Amino acid sequence: MRENRKDKNTWIIKHAFSYLNNKEQNHLATTVTIYNNTVHVGAGRSEKGELMIVVTNQDPKDAITIYLKRWGIETLFSCLKGRGFHFEDTHMTRRERIEKLMALLTVGFCWAFKTGQWAIAKKITQLKMKHFKDGKRLQKSLFRIGLDFIRETVINSRQLINNLNEILVTSQ
Repeated sequence: MRENRKDKNTWIIKHAFSYLNNKEQNHLATTVTIYNNTVHVGAGRSEKGELMIVVTNQDPKDAITIYLKRWGIETLFSCLKGRGFHFEDTHMTRRERIEKLMALLTVGFCWAFKTGQWAIAKKITQLKMKHFKDGKRLQKSLFRIGLDFIRETVINSRQLINNLNEILVTSQ
């Protein structure tokens, strides 16, 4: 991110935070003007040393902490929508029903997430990793691993019940 000043000097914001160590965060003491907007800038480094810069019109001292909470919420909604439960496909319009559906989907999300953690801890699910220049990450999220495990368990148990029914019916 760059700020163009009238005197044609260019200042790169990431250099202002080059001193930050892993898991540290700080903010600029002054405001910055970007495209005629006066903003505050905060930054923090992850455990792996990745720099995250947050631009805000609010007090920047907690900008990274607040953003990370927001990111968790965004991840939840992503799972409730296209990555799993397809909440956006509902045609419900009554608020009470939508609230109940959201509560149910949130319980389902927690169940799938915890199942994903359990499946990995018990080595039930084979871990597949994606390789990035900064290391390895799970190819699937804990939520997706758990949801796939629950789905397979339900499908296989349904097949088992169908097979048992067929055995009982044909043996009469």
